Amino acid sequence: MKLLTGIQKILNKGTEQPDAVRFHIPDGKGGWNPVTWGEILARSREIALYLEGQGIGKDKKVSVFANTRVEWAFVVAAIEAIRGVFVPIYFSNTPDQTHYVADHSDAEILFTDLALLPKLLVRWPDYTKVRQVILWDSNDNGQVEAAVAQFNRDHGASLAVGDVTGKIVSLADVHAEGARIHAQDPNRLERLIDTIELDDLAYVMYTSGTTGDPKGVMLTNKNLLSSTTSWVKSMKHAFPPEGERRDICWLPLSHMGGIGVMNTGTMLDYESWFSDPWSLLELIPPVKPTFLLCVPAYWEKMYSEAINASSDKEEQYRKLHEVTGGKLTFLLSGGAGLKREIKEFFLAAGIQMIEGYGLTECAPNVTMNSLGDYNFDSIGKPVPDVRVMIDKEGEICVKGENVFVGYYKKPEETRACFDDDGWFHTGDLGEWIDGIEGGFIHFKGRKKEIIVTSGGKNIGPGGIEALFAGNPFIEHVALYGSEKKYLVALITLRELVVNAWAKQQGLDLTDYASLIGTPQIQGIVQAAVDDVNSRLASYETIKKFHIHDGHFSVEEGHVTPSLKLRRAKVWEDFREVFEGLY
Repeated sequence: MKLLTGIQKILNKGTEQPDAVRFHIPDGKGGWNPVTWGEILARSREIALYLEGQGIGKDKKVSVFANTRVEWAFVVAAIEAIRGVFVPIYFSNTPDQTHYVADHSDAEILFTDLALLPKLLVRWPDYTKVRQVILWDSNDNGQVEAAVAQFNRDHGASLAVGDVTGKIVSLADVHAEGARIHAQDPNRLERLIDTIELDDLAYVMYTSGTTGDPKGVMLTNKNLLSSTTSWVKSMKHAFPPEGERRDICWLPLSHMGGIGVMNTGTMLDYESWFSDPWSLLELIPPVKPTFLLCVPAYWEKMYSEAINASSDKEEQYRKLHEVTGGKLTFLLSGGAGLKREIKEFFLAAGIQMIEGYGLTECAPNVTMNSLGDYNFDSIGKPVPDVRVMIDKEGEICVKGENVFVGYYKKPEETRACFDDDGWFHTGDLGEWIDGIEGGFIHFKGRKKEIIVTSGGKNIGPGGIEALFAGNPFIEHVALYGSEKKYLVALITLRELVVNAWAKQQGLDLTDYASLIGTPQIQGIVQAAVDDVNSRLASYETIKKFHIHDGHFSVEEGHVTPSLKLRRAKVWEDFREVFEGLY
């Protein structure tokens, strides 16, 4: 059947308007190189035909382990065209985590870039299911050989260069072979696309679980298209006319949010600029995006720039439009914790800030505030075509065509998260605001991480911890207090921010551990805690805290690759610190 999937849109647009620009990528000299729809079609087609020639077809897994770059768009479309299954891997994964996903998913082909090759080399002999590693970077001047030699020196290893290079194929060779196949059979791609079905398995996305090994969320074409359609229905009045739609791709494309924004941009004819996180803020004014998804820390910075520019409100609003590019029709804030005053300031300046709730298992959209129908204390209302129920235990449950079909090779875990009536139990807690079912929902945190105090109060730590997200000094906050009279917290700070502030203040301390013990830093953190406490019920407030002189890391298991707190591991490793606060 013919289906307007991403690759179908690329085929249509690339054929009808091949010179229209879809992406802009940095040229390394401060400028930009355009990527046209025609080029996307050609690159996607060549990769698709190459992969098909390598035996990749329906239900065969292809993994991508790389930094954010335009090649993701070509590879994702190519996998879709041949009915393969896309398996992204977080670029921040450890070598063991990377191997786990590739091996558990049964990936046969793995795309990567030269910068991440050393992570693969750590477990190279164990990649027995991966037949080929396709390197996005050129192999000119023996780059792979040099990387293997450097790896051996750094790790005292003895990997044979031939064992590595024998499995690696350059992307240039992939394109050349795909072009050769296309020249012999010019309509091959179209015939492949015609076989795509709604129920085809499209993605296996491994959630960076806060407990245990990650689980592979299986999403079909139907799941993805349903979620996109629901989101577009929610925001249909917010999109500017075609030709004026611009955004910035900067989020990790291994994450549902990042890949979702890119794919939705393709469906809606957006023109997108690729950026890394460090360049994003300086890129916004010249690009003048009409849509942008950011995390609270960035909106906080824009807000601070605006209110510190002048004491005059109109001048503050003018500054906000300057730092946001002046063309935003709406924006999305990813993650909870943004202060209400910031949302209200943006709205007063004429920029609607939208927050919602979703998870990978729902591809990802579940609830959304929308233009003209919002509540800044909520995660929004259920999006169109998605049903939400809050059960007697307060758990958010979901039904709809967006809901995934199960966890890959984990039937017991799949059965455990669906009830007899087919509701998917998210593991998150919420409540209908004012008791109005189908209305706005207040998010209360993860069900499994509820802290029960000695007074019998149930407290969701995630919602409280998220309230610190807009503070530039705070990195992570971990609450503790089960069977205790009150809550305490272990806090880590952003070291670069602290050091820069100390230098600006003229503090003569270069040792970070000494610096965080100063009255000035203690006072900054206390002010942040006081601010959050002012927004909480008395039993939810943080009575004491300890500033950790280190950081929670993926390697030590304290945070997931997407930097979500693994709270049980933190509680276990820092139990003495927590207990010492009582």
